[in-house]
Amino acid sequence: FAWVRYSVPGGGTFDAVVMENVVRPPPGLTPPAGLTLDARRWRPFDMKGIRLYSHEQRFLALFASGLIATNATIDALRRALQLDLALLTSEQLVDYSFLVAVHPLRADGASGSELGRELAISAASRHLAARQRLPDRE
Repeated sequence: FAWVRYSVPGGGTFDAVVMENVVRPPPGLTPPAGLTLDARRWRPFDMKGIRLYSHEQRFLALFASGLIATNATIDALRRALQLDLALLTSEQLVDYSFLVAVHPLRADGASGSELGRELAISAASRHLAARQRLPDRE
């Protein structure tokens, strides 16, 4: 899980819990204290503890260490995500897409710690889970 908060027009905020089908942190990121998962590798189960389908296993084999991208690509992906969130919030929709963590490419070869912290598995995800309910619609 990753917890992100974006500001929306009018000064409000939008809290989102971003999920990956396979649980693992960004490469090189130290897991938060108390994390019970073996966070140094991909886990071959989805979020419900069910074994992955064959197409998900192929995805796992191809992208086992995450995607590495330049800062320009990261910025473009961020803008796209912000536009998606704007549409979802304006229509009061929830999107459960298969999301992939993307990490910036640095000259020293280390993973991007700033983005890693933003996308880190967080206890805040569990706290927000109870708030992830759509309002009743008529």
